[in-house]
Amino acid sequence: MSASGWFLVALVVLVAAVLAFRLLGRAASGRPTTSGEVGTVGLDDGARAEIHRLLAADKKIQAIKVYRERTGAGLRDAKVAVESLERGESLTPGPARWDDLVPRLTALKNEGQAIAAIKLLRERTGLSLLEAKNAVDRL
Repeated sequence: MSASGWFLVALVVLVAAVLAFRLLGRAASGRPTTSGEVGTVGLDDGARAEIHRLLAADKKIQAIKVYRERTGAGLRDAKVAVESLERGESLTPGPARWDDLVPRLTALKNEGQAIAAIKLLRERTGLSLLEAKNAVDRL
């Protein structure tokens, strides 16, 4: 087989492996999340006010965008959270689990330990690696 033939075979195997990895990753993390588990890191009072304003103006998609930009949440989780707000529910998780999270994440990030902050956020919230990284970056 020629070099280009081997290259094509390797490329097909690589693409198949990437697709399988993504599907397995989604299946493994496929547990349902509630709005309390989504996390509100990066969602300050200004962002909450903006989301409420957008919902009042019947602009749910823009509200979901704001939520995603501020928290690093995925689309599904952001939609669940914004719809919870729309129903008048609170996004504030129980104090015992969350009160110390943002100060600890901020301190870790300021100490140059962003990876530790991302790991802590993932342990507490169940966010994906990318979502947790985006949320820590926004602190």
